[in-house]
Amino acid sequence: MLSESDRSILEELGLTYTVLEEPQPSNAWTAVLFSDYELPPGYDRDKTDLLVRLPPGFPDAAPDNFWIDPPITNKRTRAAPPNTASETHHGRSWQFFSRHLTAAHWRPGIDDLRTWLNTIRRTLEQDGV
Repeated sequence: MLSESDRSILEELGLTYTVLEEPQPSNAWTAVLFSDYELPPGYDRDKTDLLVRLPPGFPDAAPDNFWIDPPITNKRTRAAPPNTASETHHGRSWQFFSRHLTAAHWRPGIDDLRTWLNTIRRTLEQDGV
């Protein structure tokens, strides 16, 4: 379940989202699907769906990884972004972005959903070059 603070952030950002029910036993996680997420330049498409899974205790607990469907490739190299694979969640096959924050890069009590979405955006900008 999203906190009121997270909902306010998403409303402020104007993102279209749906909170998905996570299957057992991971139902303590919160899955958020962003439909028609606008990608930065450099990819073979302009929009895709973005899935984030927030761990129990978020935002004090750091998020990890994100997923995109349909998959994307770099327009220039025609290659998939680094450290990606395929995984199934919520009945869909997703391009899994293996991205991990170290304790030094996530500040409990300071960072929030906006921070994680900005991190995802920076990652996609760097991978799309």
